[in-house]
Formats: sequence, C-alpha cells, structure tokens
Amino acid sequence: MLLVVLATFNMFFVKIAHSACMAGDTTKPAAVSISVPANGISDTGAFLIFTAPTDPSGLGNYVIKVSTVAITTRNFGTLPSSGNQPQGTPGSLEGINIPGLAPLTKYYVAVAATDGCGNVSAMSNVVSFTTTAAPPPKKCTVVLQWDHNTEADLAGYRVKYNTTSWLEFGPQQTWQYVQEAGMNNTATVVLQDFDCSEGSSETMYFIVTAFNTAGQESSPSNEVHVP
Repeated sequence: MLLVVLATFNMFFVKIAHSACMAGDTTKPAAVSISVPANGISDTGAFLIFTAPTDPSGLGNYVIKVSTVAITTRNFGTLPSSGNQPQGTPGSLEGINIPGLAPLTKYYVAVAATDGCGNVSAMSNVVSFTTTAAPPPKKCTVVLQWDHNTEADLAGYRVKYNTTSWLEFGPQQTWQYVQEAGMNNTATVVLQDFDCSEGSSETMYFIVTAFNTAGQESSPSNEVHVP
C-alpha cells in the first residue's frame, strides 16, 4: 500500500544605571508626551513610544499605568502600576512593550517619570487604543490517497496520525488520532490548531492500515508527513 499526500490547505526600553540624587534637587522631571503607533497594537499588547525627559539628577524610572477605565490626574496615583521601567538617555527615543492585554478591548495608558531623588513628573497625556481581534485558530486540511487492497474480505481502512514518527517508535507507537476511512482509498483529515505551512515547526505523521471482516489489521503503510 502506497500512501501519498495529495494536498495541504491551509523593543523594548533602553536600560541605564540609575542616577544619584543631586543634593537639594526638588525639581520634577519634565512630563513626557506618549503615543502608540497603529502598527504597534496587537491582540495581546501594544508598543508605547516617547522621548526621554531631562532632569538635573538624572532619570530614574517610568511609572506606567494601563487601564480599561479612563485615566485622569485624579485616579493616576491610585490605579495599579503596570510596571516601573528604567529610563534611557535624556532626549533619546524610548519604547516600552505593554503585554498581557485582552483582544478587542479599549485601553488607556499614561506615564510619569521619576528622577534620582524620587521626584515624580506630572502625568503624561493619556493615550487610548483598542487591541485587535485574536487571529483565527490555525487549521490544516490534509488529503491522503493510497492504493486499494485487493483482498476479498477487506472491510475498510484506518488513517492513523501523530506528532511523532512511527519510523522512530515502531509498533510501540501510540497513535493520538485514528480516523475510519471506510472502503475509500482517500481521506481528508482536518487538523485543528495546527500549522502545516512550509517552514512550520509542527509536523504530523500519517500511516494507513487495512482491516478485514474478521477484524484483523494489516501492517502499516509507508509513513508520510506534513509539512
């Protein structure tokens, strides 16, 4: 029995050492102006950019607030912090990843900067954005074909497939999936949440067996795989 596959369908921030406090420095860092570029928004995160402010004592951390509730100067201090990121060189372009967001959800973001003395800047402007929809689940359709067996007592075929190779494990192989194919010598297998495109890191291996009216099963066919 010869089995073949007929078709398959299918920045972060710059880190520097914290600066020491200049004696008597009570000057707050300048407030930053933030933005989220359209191409920086995904279904689970966003990318925030702005220019690092200047301060006599050097820069400390950015306090980042991310919320599904509109952020104002009144609630900025009480909202839970989404991270304290080390600051980069004053005047440099900063980029901060905001991970762990939910798809198709509106978020508000604001940032404050601190310096080496712990002085905190005024709140930045507030940016809002909506995360994108989650990508559709992966799905791969595999069409298999094999030579017909000629035995008079043939009762049908079984397609067996797995993410490990029968050639590696032999008769000890436990097949994750078994699909009855009746008396047909073709079968269409739909793999949910599986990427069978060229270059994919996932591989699915297939064999076919025949069985007779007494329930006896043949040895496996040759093994094929996708991609």
